[in-house]
Amino acid sequence: MSFNLVDAANSLFTSELAGQASAFLGENENGISKAVSGMVPSLLMGLSERASTTDGAQTIANLAQDQFQSGVLHNLGGYFNSNSGLLEKGAGIASQLFGQKSNSLVSLVGNYAGIKTSSSSALMSMALPVILGLIGRHTGNNSGTAIRELIGSKQSSWMQALPQGLQLGGLFGSNEVKAEKPHQHHHTTVHQEEKKNGMSILIPIIMLALLGAGAWYLFGHKDNEVPHATVAHSETKTVTQTTTAVKGTVDSLGNYIYDPGKLSSIELPNGLGKLEVGENTTEARLIRFLNDKTAVLDTVKGNWFEFTQVLFNSGSTVLHESSKKQLESLILICKAFPQAKFKIGGYTDTTGNTTGNLILSQKRAEVVYLTLKEIGAAPGTFTGAQGYGPEYPIADNATAEGRAQNRRVAVNVKAK
Repeated sequence: MSFNLVDAANSLFTSELAGQASAFLGENENGISKAVSGMVPSLLMGLSERASTTDGAQTIANLAQDQFQSGVLHNLGGYFNSNSGLLEKGAGIASQLFGQKSNSLVSLVGNYAGIKTSSSSALMSMALPVILGLIGRHTGNNSGTAIRELIGSKQSSWMQALPQGLQLGGLFGSNEVKAEKPHQHHHTTVHQEEKKNGMSILIPIIMLALLGAGAWYLFGHKDNEVPHATVAHSETKTVTQTTTAVKGTVDSLGNYIYDPGKLSSIELPNGLGKLEVGENTTEARLIRFLNDKTAVLDTVKGNWFEFTQVLFNSGSTVLHESSKKQLESLILICKAFPQAKFKIGGYTDTTGNTTGNLILSQKRAEVVYLTLKEIGAAPGTFTGAQGYGPEYPIADNATAEGRAQNRRVAVNVKAK
């Protein structure tokens, strides 16, 4: 019986591993399993294309032996440990082998499976070393010739292993790669003919939809904005965010320094005195929301407020000492509103590797969460911390100012 890489890789991704990935990435297990089913044959298509040259095949052979000898096949759970560094290594391998195509693949698989791009990136960073480890175990040497014999001419096999509904376009190999199996091609032909014959009907429908969307944007969308929330996003999939502009500047270290606004004295409930803060600060906006009886919780997008004074050293998880003042103020607010519950979120800009950004944002969120507990948060006040990486930007990543704003930590009101 010939060696089947798809089956071998899928057999390693057990339900237990899917559960670990689900908990680590904040996705449901069905989405994780669906993503893996598409990621494995897609990566094999990419490796097959790369192995079409002598240099490419030799590169794969060397990486395959490295991964096999590292014991990757016996430590899959380690990929979903934020301290292992394995995802960063896997992301580096993907970049080395596929370059910018790895980002396109991550997006395609994420959309197909209905999971976040950052989660799809993490799964690719796990699946690719596993596949390489299997190849290394099977070939038993670092021969480029063996690689070409094993995967170099089997792109059509990997294409047929793609799950129905996942289309890679011309990402690897041919100009149009469809997910349908060969016996289903007649459905594709019928669909194309119907599409051609139906355009005269579709065009006016599309135009009406666009006109309706424009009218909604001009006259109706303001009624649906999250009250008082600076950032709104879904915790299960990407949505367009809304943000209230707060002026600020970028300092020499790349931090976005918010204008705190006019200093005001806010009376706290439960006899906890007054809080002296600027009207644009996190504290002031959060108190306004918690005090507003008409402001309801958005259970889909969340009610998110960026920290205006919580900063980290560039590329690190070291919290600036000055950040603790705002966190101490937040603890005071928690005591003033004891029924309130909160969650911490961490974010990055789009610079660098998506998986690395996801991990960095998770660690930063956890640092803030743990610091809040250390300085006096009552048990249960904060329900957890989650890193979203570059997901849900609040500003334009094309500018230095926008990237500075997107590198942030925020607090979500879960109950009030």
